Amino acid sequence: MQPVSYRSHLAVFSLIAVPTVLLAGCSGGGGGGTGGGPGASGLTKTLQELGVSTSSSARQGIDGTDLTDDYAPFGDTWEIAKTSELLVLGATVASSTERFTLLDLTDDQGNAAEEVLYSLSASNESWISGPSNTGSFNFRDERAVAAADIDADGLEEIVVAYLNGGEIRVRVIQDEMEGFAETDFQVGFEPGIEDLTMQAARLDGDRRDDLVIGYTANDIDARVMFLQTTTTGFTEIGNRLSFTSTVPSPTITIELSAGNVDMDRQDEIAVVINESFGTTNGPDGASRFTLIDDASAGFATLRALQSANGNDQGGFPRTGLQSTPLLVDFDGDDRCELVIATRTDFNSSCDSDGYFFMAFEDSFSGGASLGHQYFTSRFSSCASPMKPRVRVLHANALDVDGDGFDEFHINQFVFDDFASSAPWTMDPDYQLPDDVVWSQNDFGAFTQGTSSMVTGEFTGDDRDDIAVYRQDGNELVVWGRSAPDATMLEKRTVTTAFANSQNCVFPILLPVNVDLDSPVLSYSDGAYEYVFSEPIVLAVLAAAPCREGIGQNLAECYTIFGNTTSSSSETERAVSVKASATVGISLDGGISQSGFELTASAFAEATKITNSSYREERTVLYRTGVAEDTVIFTTIPIDRYTYTVQSHPDPALVGEQVVVNLPRDPITLQADRAAYNAAVQPGSLLITDQILTHTIGDPSSYPTRAMKNSLISTYGGLQFGPQAVGIGAGSTSLTLQVGEAWGQGGALEKGFSVDLETTSGAVLAGVSFGASVTNTVVVTSGSETTYGASVGAIDAANHASAGYSFGLFTYVRTDPTTGQDYEVVQYWVE
Repeated sequence: MQPVSYRSHLAVFSLIAVPTVLLAGCSGGGGGGTGGGPGASGLTKTLQELGVSTSSSARQGIDGTDLTDDYAPFGDTWEIAKTSELLVLGATVASSTERFTLLDLTDDQGNAAEEVLYSLSASNESWISGPSNTGSFNFRDERAVAAADIDADGLEEIVVAYLNGGEIRVRVIQDEMEGFAETDFQVGFEPGIEDLTMQAARLDGDRRDDLVIGYTANDIDARVMFLQTTTTGFTEIGNRLSFTSTVPSPTITIELSAGNVDMDRQDEIAVVINESFGTTNGPDGASRFTLIDDASAGFATLRALQSANGNDQGGFPRTGLQSTPLLVDFDGDDRCELVIATRTDFNSSCDSDGYFFMAFEDSFSGGASLGHQYFTSRFSSCASPMKPRVRVLHANALDVDGDGFDEFHINQFVFDDFASSAPWTMDPDYQLPDDVVWSQNDFGAFTQGTSSMVTGEFTGDDRDDIAVYRQDGNELVVWGRSAPDATMLEKRTVTTAFANSQNCVFPILLPVNVDLDSPVLSYSDGAYEYVFSEPIVLAVLAAAPCREGIGQNLAECYTIFGNTTSSSSETERAVSVKASATVGISLDGGISQSGFELTASAFAEATKITNSSYREERTVLYRTGVAEDTVIFTTIPIDRYTYTVQSHPDPALVGEQVVVNLPRDPITLQADRAAYNAAVQPGSLLITDQILTHTIGDPSSYPTRAMKNSLISTYGGLQFGPQAVGIGAGSTSLTLQVGEAWGQGGALEKGFSVDLETTSGAVLAGVSFGASVTNTVVVTSGSETTYGASVGAIDAANHASAGYSFGLFTYVRTDPTTGQDYEVVQYWVE
């Protein structure tokens, strides 16, 4: 597994906890720091004296909406750069000669492999062979599998549900660290069960995966049962859901998908009920779906049962005959959307097949439609009397290009994620060849009894793959991309035994993480804090050079930072402050290479929560008071979540903590220079008389032209002036424009990395300041940002003796003690 690339320079973010929260003591992570700073109460007092409210607050989401107390950004378990193994059930793998084989397709060096980790013989386990009815149009299976972390150790177990007479039984096969130990449980009993499906889900938020099992009974009802995982087995919770057939004598099947559509840590369940009827060559069907809330809500209905019908993108009605659900975060907002993929016809010739998709927003966004899409597809090699007979929808999510957002996969088609493209955008480079589904020499049908498709990261390159098995071939193929912009290619092949698709082997593929090749982190209820960064100075504004007692209009003496008199928008004429997610790791004795890779991967995941999540922007428009030097500073409130490493290839990292800091809106305020200096903690940046050398109220004490020239020569910067003070009761203004449209325009950019003092031994996270999008805190000037000066006019009686000229200049200065960069807006007087 290759590490995710990361910025080479890390800095330290100083945090305080709000008064009711205690921070656990941890040493340095991510980039060191001085440590041992003043207590949290000291920094809290500083912020309060500067006008910042540090009161406790509910957790907040991307849009500032309050969240529940059990929210965590990556749920109970956070798998980073996950590489999965592949279970093959039903198909005979040549390297094991068995029909139940667990394969590792990538070795520790990232090379292609085919290691048999575990296998079972169908001669010893009758459920491996599947249903006795092996006709190619039998859509129903009597066993199902799921990857589930049953024991909360960070690794997944293989869970098999199967029928034994009227019994519903569950076989748990432990992970590799537990030696693949097996335990069998009876979880239900009901005669007449004919179809079985299963999903792993977090129903109760206890860090153990639970199970949702769907089945059909006597072709009358489809039912759903919920199994809570305990330390000794499984306990059924809630009432079973029952869905009665709507057409005479149907063949009923049920499909499930689990995902979190809201902001808690429990999964919701999407349920599809398919009813098939008609003949083999003239099939028909009806399909319905619903969305069910988690256990804490009593499995209440979130979306009422409805038919899988709707209007397509052109407004034409489409009828879903067979559907499958998928709950996945397609738009990068950290909440799952509901997708219902459906077939609108069952062709038994070379006619085009119709596909209809419906997407609905998460419940946090009201469940509104994200757009419906209909399209058709025809196999180019099909000619009469050939009959492709595609009767299944293999629907999955995968990050095929490694950008952090999931694409939507259905059979041979892949649609781009909703964050990067409009919904239902089909990228030609993502598509699989038609012959993964059908080629001209095939017999039987393409059904879930003859094929399986799953997605997962099987090859260790941080891009998801599609594993495809079709029983009338002689291999299982893993498709993926060799580079972010490459086309799909065969990355792994596994030789399998040929099986004529007129007799189903009921293949099932399952991605499962059973070993220690992927970091897994866990979250506990006590691992949240609401904290603030210490104040960071953005700019220092000198008071305008004015004097009492000379008939001067003092009300018009002020300095403006970030404002303008142009007609441009607020965004264009303001200084902007943004903050983005940071990640730090606590490691005693320094950071190791594997720890660095973990931090790098975690950072990449955290910053992919959404393309705009946790990167908040606020404009800065400030004006000094009369006879007042002003300090403009920012502090960032942060929702801080701590995850603990459960499993990792490097055992030294197990038990260490990874801290994710998700910032809210930066709070940017101004304070009188004297008040700011009095409030900050020892060792903080002070705005001394060496920076602002003048005496307020005495224009003659301001820098001279020569002093100004020396500062500009040393630091660079912008200047405008001089301009004579006016006569009368008005004022004289100067404007420094940051932008190419003005002759005096230019560019000023901060760019620094700094170790800031910490409080209460808080875990540190890397922070950099600058104008680049890669910086943690981004401070930029808009295209028409201005620095303004207004100096009141002097009455005619005093102007001849007291008049003077002034100019405005600004430069970026580095504090030698803290390393912070900040802007100084100053005057020179002649």
